[in-house]
Amino acid sequence: MNTSQPPSDDLMADWPADPDNEALAQFAAQLQKMLPEMAPGSLEQVQRRMWGPVSNRSALSIKITPGRLAMAAGILLAVGIGGYFTFRSSGLIAPLPPLAHNAPSPDEAPVEDVFEVEIAGPGAPTVPEKALLRIDDYQTLFMD
Repeated sequence: MNTSQPPSDDLMADWPADPDNEALAQFAAQLQKMLPEMAPGSLEQVQRRMWGPVSNRSALSIKITPGRLAMAAGILLAVGIGGYFTFRSSGLIAPLPPLAHNAPSPDEAPVEDVFEVEIAGPGAPTVPEKALLRIDDYQTLFMD
């Protein structure tokens, strides 16, 4: 349908003839005549009022670029590190003990686990020569 031309009053235009719906076509024509006419610029005015706030809001929006994202991450990191050292020096965060304090002294022996292992001798059980499961007897179960 061409939108540059005003709509025609003929509701049957571009439709195949249908004699069963003549009453419906007459009803639609009467309904169309009862509708008030729109002013020529009213649709454009409605669109301007509807899209105006949206277009103004998009002009004020902040564009996120990789540079701005990196700058924001750097600021957050600096604030976090600064806050940590500020609270740590004020005593609200307990300082970590030095690493050498946690290490064992050379005089202390580290924990040792001892396991006894027996190596199989001539009397140890051997692997049975007969198969535990006779695969050849049940081979039909695995075939399609």
